[in-house]
Amino acid sequence: MKTIITITLFLSLIACQESTSDSSYSASSNKISDSEIKAANLNEETAQQILTGYLKIKDALVSTDAEAAAYAAGSLVFDFEENENKFIEKLFHEVKLIEQSKDVDQQRIYFQGLSNNMYIFVKNIDHADMPIYQQYCPMAFDNTGAYWISDEQKVYNPYFGDKMLRCGKVTEVIE
Repeated sequence: MKTIITITLFLSLIACQESTSDSSYSASSNKISDSEIKAANLNEETAQQILTGYLKIKDALVSTDAEAAAYAAGSLVFDFEENENKFIEKLFHEVKLIEQSKDVDQQRIYFQGLSNNMYIFVKNIDHADMPIYQQYCPMAFDNTGAYWISDEQKVYNPYFGDKMLRCGKVTEVIE
């Protein structure tokens, strides 16, 4: 009887672990390059759509709203669902993970990888003469720190949301 209970408990723990998150994910595992962006040859409208979609995901995470973040990610994926561009497919890896997750903490982990790629993306596109701000929170992810992109100079932290809304600083203005 003890053996059956032990086996059942073990299998339950394994099932729970597998369903909660992608434990193999790392923010640096899907990094895009300048050359990939240039080779994608995106028009200004497409680039602006991607940036706007990213900012909607960021704003949802600032509000600590997992449902809104998943919805914003899903909307962005839907806009480009039939796009054959390999660059967009690679860029959207984290977007799809955010869409599929209902846990805001897990979404924030995926957002870190997306933000790293968006920084490279924004550095290589025309963003309609509006400044873009790279921002940084040194306390994110157990004080390892994390960056994100914003269209506002004032810091609204997507990694802590309402817990530490203003934690962070502007590290670069991209014009």
